[in-house]
Amino acid sequence: LEIGIEFVVMRENARELPEALRWATAKGVTFAIVSHLLPYEKEHQESVAYETNSEEALDFFKPWQERAAREGIDLHRFFKVMLNYLRSPDDQRVVDFVWEMQMEARSRDLFFNLKNLLQRDEEWFGEISAIFAEAQTVARETGLDLRLPAIIPKSYRSCDFVEKGSAFISWDGGVHNCYFLWHQFSCYSSKSKKYVVPRVFGHLAENSLRDIWNNQLFRDYRLEVLRREYPVCSNCNLVPCEYTYNENFEQDCYAGTVACGDCFWNMGLFRCLQ
Repeated sequence: LEIGIEFVVMRENARELPEALRWATAKGVTFAIVSHLLPYEKEHQESVAYETNSEEALDFFKPWQERAAREGIDLHRFFKVMLNYLRSPDDQRVVDFVWEMQMEARSRDLFFNLKNLLQRDEEWFGEISAIFAEAQTVARETGLDLRLPAIIPKSYRSCDFVEKGSAFISWDGGVHNCYFLWHQFSCYSSKSKKYVVPRVFGHLAENSLRDIWNNQLFRDYRLEVLRREYPVCSNCNLVPCEYTYNENFEQDCYAGTVACGDCFWNMGLFRCLQ
């Protein structure tokens, strides 16, 4: 038997993490799970401590941002002039530059959200990285088993729930595929309200867990998740879109039927029940 704690990190409490871990280990705690905040209310969006741009998007954007600075192109103007029919030569340079950038990203099958990249809080992400590094130092000094979330979404996404053979049983005996889809709720993501409807593959009152696990619908769903053929919704310039922010999810823009494109667990940001 081990004693552990979970710490939900936000901008308001992130600086308390290292000291909270020291306090916990002094009380006999042997492991700690740290996860980011999932905003359930609109006003909580500003408390989110994680980055929304993927590692791949950040690496892709940096040389383009440097080139724009060298060429005197103000990328912030793109959103003001992109829909203008009549453009000045300077405005056209901005539009052409962004179009060229988008074409290269498309050729590499890469998603990036230009507005999010331009609004990135460099100072904060430097600070949260230092806080996590200090937390890791505390863990090494005390022998604490520390499980930190990513700060920047992983480019290579994976679902621990499906890959490790998990099934989630709800209060009414419903069998679900992952933590994200085992209860109904609404939250805020990409500055918009998102509705989450549970995905149910059977009920224990009607069938055994083995039979539900092996039914064709559940097997096909897990195989589709494992193929990882879904978009990176948080890094798309069209987010939020009706595909993923509709009250009843049916498919994504790739015509996939799994809701993984807008899941923050598979990007390493949330660690609940992992």
